[in-house]
Amino acid sequence: MIKEVAVLPMNTFKPVPIDGLNVQIWGHGDTPALIFHGGPGSGLNPQHTAYFDADRHRVVLFDQRGTGLSGRAGRVTVNTTQHTLRDAEAIRMALGYEDWIVLGGSWGGALALAYASAHPDRVRALIVRSTHICRPSMDQWMLRDRAKRFEAGQRARGLFLDPLDETEQLHPAIAWFARMEDNDAQAREAARRVMALEDAFHGPQPGTVRLPASVTQSDINRTRVYLWYWLNNFFLPATGPGDPNTIAVLPHRLIHGADDLICPIEPARAFAQAGKLQFEEIERLGHNGLAPQMIAAVRQAVEDLSG
Repeated sequence: MIKEVAVLPMNTFKPVPIDGLNVQIWGHGDTPALIFHGGPGSGLNPQHTAYFDADRHRVVLFDQRGTGLSGRAGRVTVNTTQHTLRDAEAIRMALGYEDWIVLGGSWGGALALAYASAHPDRVRALIVRSTHICRPSMDQWMLRDRAKRFEAGQRARGLFLDPLDETEQLHPAIAWFARMEDNDAQAREAARRVMALEDAFHGPQPGTVRLPASVTQSDINRTRVYLWYWLNNFFLPATGPGDPNTIAVLPHRLIHGADDLICPIEPARAFAQAGKLQFEEIERLGHNGLAPQMIAAVRQAVEDLSG
């Protein structure tokens, strides 16, 4: 059985300055682990240490470029998926770890798959939950395939696209990103529209779709990074974030909520089937990585694969 682990406040984390990145270490065990946070643009979440045992694991979290305390918030220059993977390797080498458990969820799941495919010899075990496979194109997936599943999705799609002219609607991420660069009012409006679109898809039964009354500078920074990755197809090949055949030879587990509308289960299941990967489906669960069922499933995977 997995021992209950309290989620500690950030002031119990140990900051480690590495190449301008905000790196935090939690736990005092001997087994190193890395968590890729979601987004893009969101920043690390200390609650995700609930997946680990502080007595057994030493967990590394870091703010990806342009998020949290890693460089200037919202910065998109020198900010790609490949930079993030190189940053993870720089952190591993700086800390002196030969290999580590790699875990990621949502966008962080795509990063974990990409990292494991690029550096399989550095991955002791791979655990991915609710992953974004980043295919087909984001426009088709978010604004057509996903939105048509329910009425709230259609309304959110309208809120996102209606302010754009016909030409801009062909490539909405490019259009909203360009508007963000125009002036502060447009940046705030872009953040409101993106937040409304995202909020429509949380959970298996989303609630009322509405524009936020106000946004913070943090919301604007996150939206800028998010749109930057979206308009660049997440800096990933059309085939997706990783090689399932490479991952198949690693100790691994992919876990997904059956009712996930943020990152639908079908692409993740197809990715797993391509490499005959271990794939665990949780019924009646959406995208919430901190739902009790997801925490239990991920912690069991950590326990099983820690060796």
